[in-house]
Amino acid sequence: MNTIAIVGCGLQGSCVAYGLSKLGYTVELVDLDQNILNIAAQKLRLLGCNVFAKHNCYKQLKNAKTLVSCAPYKINEAIHNWCGCNNVKYCDLGGNPEISEKINNRADVDKCQTFTDLGLAPGLANILAERLFFNPPNYEGKKVKVDSVHICVGGLPVNPKGLGSLQYGRTFHIGGLTNEYSGYDTVLQDGKLVNVKTLGGIESFSMYDDLLEAFYTKGGLGLSVQRLQAKGLQNYTYKTIRYQGHVELLKFLMEECCLEGDVLDKAMMNATPPITDDKVYVRLVFSSKSGVGGQTAYRIHHDKNWTAMQKSTAFPTAVVAGMMHDEKFKQKTYSLNYSHLAGELFKEFAEKLNSLGIQVNN
Repeated sequence: MNTIAIVGCGLQGSCVAYGLSKLGYTVELVDLDQNILNIAAQKLRLLGCNVFAKHNCYKQLKNAKTLVSCAPYKINEAIHNWCGCNNVKYCDLGGNPEISEKINNRADVDKCQTFTDLGLAPGLANILAERLFFNPPNYEGKKVKVDSVHICVGGLPVNPKGLGSLQYGRTFHIGGLTNEYSGYDTVLQDGKLVNVKTLGGIESFSMYDDLLEAFYTKGGLGLSVQRLQAKGLQNYTYKTIRYQGHVELLKFLMEECCLEGDVLDKAMMNATPPITDDKVYVRLVFSSKSGVGGQTAYRIHHDKNWTAMQKSTAFPTAVVAGMMHDEKFKQKTYSLNYSHLAGELFKEFAEKLNSLGIQVNN
C-alpha cells in the first residue's frame, strides 16, 4: 500500500491529513507526542477519514510514497535527508527561507522530488501570483505582460469587537506571528532586490465591507522573489492584512516600548486571545507597463471543524502533496516551485482545492 505520511499532527498537520483523506488518499500519522497523535487520529476518524497507521517517528514508516512535513522547520532538513535515502517524495509548510533553500539545493543531488513552502503565504498566495504572472489575463484580445504583482494576505477574526485594541485573535503560534512582524523583508522594486522594514509601507483599503490596512511583514514571498526577478518581474511585494489601527499599536509596542523576544511574545499572548471563528483574505493587485491592471480577491471561511487559517494553509498543501503522489509533475528537476503549477496543472490544482471548499479561479 502506498500512503501519504503526515509528520507533525497538530493544528495544521491534522487538517492536511483531513484534506488528503477527502481527496481519496490513505494517510499515516507521525508525531513524537503520543497525546497529540491520539487526538488527531480520533478527530480524523470521527470525520470519516482513512487513517492507516500511527507512528512516533518518521523512520518507522514502511508504506509511505510521499511525506508532508508539518513539523517545526528546524527538523525539516533531517526529514528531507531521510526521504532522499528512502525514495520518498517530500513537501513541507516551510517557515524558514534559509532551511528551505538548503533543502531545495539537496533535492537534485538526492534525487528526491521536493516542494517546500506550501501553505498560505508562502504557498497558496504565491501560486495564485505566479499564475497571474506566467498566464496573464487578456485585454482587448491580447495577453497582458504583467510587470508588477502585489500580494496582501491576512487572517482576521470574524467579530473583532471584544478582542481588545489590536482587534486580532490568534490562530497559530505566537512566536511565528511576532517573527513575521520583526526585521526586514526582501521585495522587488523596479527590478532590484530591496530590503524593506517590517511594519512599513502601510496602505488602507476595504474588502468585503471591512476597513483594512496592510503593511510589510517578513517571509511571505519565500524563495520566489529571486526566481521571478530572473524571469523579468519588476515589482513583487508581500504585506499582511489587519483591521485598521493594528499596525500603529504594534509600532508603539515594538518601536517605542522596545518590546522584543519573549517579552513581546508574552505581551502579544495577553493582547490576542485564541479564536476559532476567523476568516482569511487574499488580495492580488497586478499591473503592466502599458497601464493595464486589476485585482483579484479571495475570502476563506472557517467551519465547525477547522479554522479558516487551517484550511487556507493545509488544503493547498494537501492538494499539491496528492499531485506529487500521483506523479503529476513531469519536470526534469527534482526541486519543484510555484511556477510548475502556473501552467496546465493549475486547472487540476484549482478544481481539487474547490472540492475542499476553497474557491479559486481556474
